[in-house]
Amino acid sequence: MIGLIAYAAAAAMYSALATILLVGYRGGFRAGWVAAAIAATALWAAAVAFQLLPNGGLPLPRAVGLDALHLVVWTGCVLSLAREADTHRMPRLNRYLMGLSAVGGVSAFLAAWSFEHGSAASHALHLMAAALSVIGFVSVAVVWKPTEAEQLGRLRVFLWATACIFGAHLLVYAQALLVGEPHASLWNGRGAAVALVGPLIVLALRNGSLWDRQLDVSRQAAVYTAAIVAIGAYLLMVVVGGRFLHDLGGTWGYGLQVAFSLVAIAGLAIVLLSSSVQARLRVFVTKHFYKNKYDYREEWLTLTERLAETGDPLALASRALAAMADIIHSTDGELWLRRGHRRYECIASLQGSVHRPHYDADHPLPVFLATRRWVIDSEEYEARPSLYGSAFGPPSDGLLPPNSIVVPLELLGSLEGFVVLRKPAGAAALNFEDHDILKTAGRQIAVFLAQAIAQQQLTETRQFEAVNKLSIFLMHDLKNLIAQQELVVANAQRFRHRPDFVDDSIMTIKAGVERMKKIMEQLRGAAVRHRTNSRADASKVVAEVESRCSDRLPAPRAQIGAAPCWVGMDREDLVSCLTHLVRNAQDATPPDGEIVIRLEKQGNLACITVSDTGHGMDPSFVETRLFKPFDSTKGAKGMGIGAYQVKEAVEAVGGEVIVRSQVGFGTDFEMRLPCVLQPSQAVLSETAA
Repeated sequence: MIGLIAYAAAAAMYSALATILLVGYRGGFRAGWVAAAIAATALWAAAVAFQLLPNGGLPLPRAVGLDALHLVVWTGCVLSLAREADTHRMPRLNRYLMGLSAVGGVSAFLAAWSFEHGSAASHALHLMAAALSVIGFVSVAVVWKPTEAEQLGRLRVFLWATACIFGAHLLVYAQALLVGEPHASLWNGRGAAVALVGPLIVLALRNGSLWDRQLDVSRQAAVYTAAIVAIGAYLLMVVVGGRFLHDLGGTWGYGLQVAFSLVAIAGLAIVLLSSSVQARLRVFVTKHFYKNKYDYREEWLTLTERLAETGDPLALASRALAAMADIIHSTDGELWLRRGHRRYECIASLQGSVHRPHYDADHPLPVFLATRRWVIDSEEYEARPSLYGSAFGPPSDGLLPPNSIVVPLELLGSLEGFVVLRKPAGAAALNFEDHDILKTAGRQIAVFLAQAIAQQQLTETRQFEAVNKLSIFLMHDLKNLIAQQELVVANAQRFRHRPDFVDDSIMTIKAGVERMKKIMEQLRGAAVRHRTNSRADASKVVAEVESRCSDRLPAPRAQIGAAPCWVGMDREDLVSCLTHLVRNAQDATPPDGEIVIRLEKQGNLACITVSDTGHGMDPSFVETRLFKPFDSTKGAKGMGIGAYQVKEAVEAVGGEVIVRSQVGFGTDFEMRLPCVLQPSQAVLSETAA
């Protein structure tokens, strides 16, 4: 009776499917084989069901003959899936297999219906049916192995279904070869197996790769179909397991079988009533048998393009919030970002209104987002608080923003912030695809925001660094000015009655005042010098520095070329750099040594060299420490900033500093600066232009 019901169900299912396919048939080699195989299965199942009737008129050998034809049609259907790219024909191996299967199947059918059968003839029929099943298995392998991954993904379910059909036949006839005739339980179970394969074939036909147009199967129907297949497979295992316990248990076998069946059915009932299992099944079917709700490539490109339009954190936050709101068609929302370790503050809002001033870090909302990293649906929480572990207490407490979707902004396992979106009116409940795309967008936004904030902090750090650098330069200049003033004060008691001393003192003080004014202008930003228009007469600067630094021994001696030499550098900067070099040379040279300031023009470069006969420097010091700021060999008297400042100023105008030094013989500091036209020539050139 069970076998009759199974085959009748299979006949009804495949008849309905064959009718649908034949109504929509529009020609085609592959589609014709699929329709033929399904129609043949319907006829075969009806015939075997007729054979199982109490007074059925179909002898078993003739049913075996029908099995042979059934296997031939399914083998042809499988082999038709592989076509040669150039000829659109079956590959040669497939044609050989098809011919072998057709000859064997037709021979078995004719033998079953034309002759009287004894045990030897029945054994031969069983052998031929088993061989046809094996050929069917081989055909599945032949199609599966060389198929490309993308195409195989569309055919995999169909190939698995046909493999199950061949396997059911092979199991029946392999057992028949051993004992002489098919076992009743296997014969009946084959009908159930073929019936259970039917839903898989329906799902495989949905993608259109086997048929000229897709079958329109709703998601709900697909979920129910998958559930039926899973339940059928489970019950089949329960039957097999119960039978095994019955045979193994001896006198207790029947009781063990009943107990096992009751426990298995009770477990199945519990699973079927579980909402989480139903949800997982819906997600599985939707992911594997339906097109995605979103075009993820398009969504990703759109989001990335909008985030890349600005680097300012606040502007970026507004764009990110708008981009995420567009995904679910929301018109209102806020973006909250972590400030320090104690709170989250709103930094962007679509409508300009914020429902609260801030969230503390220990508020249930950020705590839940940080630990679970879920997308929160406030309506879902109101309906099922237990799904969220009642993390926000009774819905009436209002810990969640009403009618909202909350998306975490996660970066490296840390909650950087979150987005609160108002659900649009009439919006459907969120599914797993909405959750996936919102979480992915949240991670991308978190990365961009973190990068923008880090860039802003880096910019601020560089600004402070510039101020600190200017302060160090100021301290260095103040040190030199104080040294000059100290020298004037120290000599005032001895030479204050001498007019020439008074004149020199006044000039020294005046130069110091001018230098301090220049520094103050730099600090206030009031004197922004345009380096491209700055000019200085190098000859006059060398002469001035020679005079200014003659107050200490050894006094420098200038050697200035006859040709006029103007350089593209601010005069005060050039005076400061050259003074630093001469003072450093005086510090390194004994009083009886020699310091020479040499100016010469080489092509379009002005070469100013300060040479001394001091103690010199070793090459490693020149390479690693000379131009390193705050690294001084003078102890507490030096700041280690002079040489660094000279190098920075010279390179800023396109020049370079070259150092040649030898321990015990002295040092040459050479500044190579680009030459420019002197002012009168520049005016004439501009006038002519």
